[in-house]
Amino acid sequence: MTQVEIKMVLNTKNGQMNLDFFTSVEGVFLSEDDVMDKISSIMEKKVYENCCEVENGYGTAFYESEELFTLSFMKTNEGEIEKWSEMKEMSNQTVH
Repeated sequence: MTQVEIKMVLNTKNGQMNLDFFTSVEGVFLSEDDVMDKISSIMEKKVYENCCEVENGYGTAFYESEELFTLSFMKTNEGEIEKWSEMKEMSNQTVH
C-alpha cells in the first residue's frame, strides 16, 4: 500500500475550493498510466463527494513530496467534464 498526497483547486459556482487529502493506492500496476488512472479515479470520486457544480480545476498527486502528475479538467459547453494531464516520468521526474 502506497500513501499519495493529493492537492486540488476547484472553481465552483460558489467560488474557489481547495481539497487536499491523503489516499492509499493499492493494486497491481503494469505501467505509469495504470497508476495515473487509479489516482485520477480517486480524485474524481472525491470531487463528486465534496462538490456540487465544478466548472474547472486541477489536482496534483505527490508521492514522498515529489510530483507525479497534474490532472486538469474543465466543463465543456455540453456540461461534460473534459480531462487532460501532464505527467512526470515517475523514475526521473522529467516532463514528457
